[in-house]
Amino acid sequence: MTQPRAVESPLVRLLADVGVVVAAVTAVLYYFGWVRTRFQARALGFDVSALSLTTTDYVLKSLNVLFLPLILLLAVVLVGYQAHLRWVAPAIERLPERTVLGAARLLGLAWVPLAVVALILLATPVAGYAMPVTLTASVLLARYGRSVRQARSDTDPWPMPTRVIAVILLALAVFWCTERVARTTGEAFGRDFAADPGQLPAVVVFSAKDLRLAGPGVTRTVTLDPQAAYQFEYRGLYMLERSGDRYFFITTAPGRVVVLTENDSLRMEFTARR
Repeated sequence: MTQPRAVESPLVRLLADVGVVVAAVTAVLYYFGWVRTRFQARALGFDVSALSLTTTDYVLKSLNVLFLPLILLLAVVLVGYQAHLRWVAPAIERLPERTVLGAARLLGLAWVPLAVVALILLATPVAGYAMPVTLTASVLLARYGRSVRQARSDTDPWPMPTRVIAVILLALAVFWCTERVARTTGEAFGRDFAADPGQLPAVVVFSAKDLRLAGPGVTRTVTLDPQAAYQFEYRGLYMLERSGDRYFFITTAPGRVVVLTENDSLRMEFTARR
């Protein structure tokens, strides 16, 4: 006698699907946040592994990386959609079929001139964006040409393998572009903090022991009162990051990165720029 087959609850299936999506989005945000922090740390002269940030920290740091690309993407989609409705859609219906299909095929070959543009851009300061941007534009134009041909001939010119490959290429190209944005953002933050540490909270460190802190702009004051709990005072530090019980400070240019562990022998005072 066969056992009755268990029926999976729709709620369980929905929760599983949502869990997969959340995990994938978290992984992507983590990666972009890590890239941004890695290149920021490199610009300041240390390695990101020293921070030991949590997943939440990296996810939060990825938000300002994704903000600009998402705004630009939505703006391009909106403008493109309006242009399609106003000019392209009427032209598809009005022009001869041979002309429309020929123009659509040319869109599929747009990668040829774009490849030339990418090679030229490799010799410019934006060389890091040359390949991902041109690849994204090539796939988008090819997919648009496919849509035009499908709208006029009522048949899909791409077989299933081609459609799958195009989707994968587009996803990789967009991911590549965003990774470059994360890298550029991190480098920009790092150079900005190194050039002007005063935009970060200023920190005064009081210590019961001599910490031997040194660096450009760091001053030490010794309290002669034997009853004082903290006899050493350090100024000229600016707080960059906190990770667990560790504080990361930078000094003025050319700059150093100072790491202190929170304990009972230390007291810190923070002052925002006025």
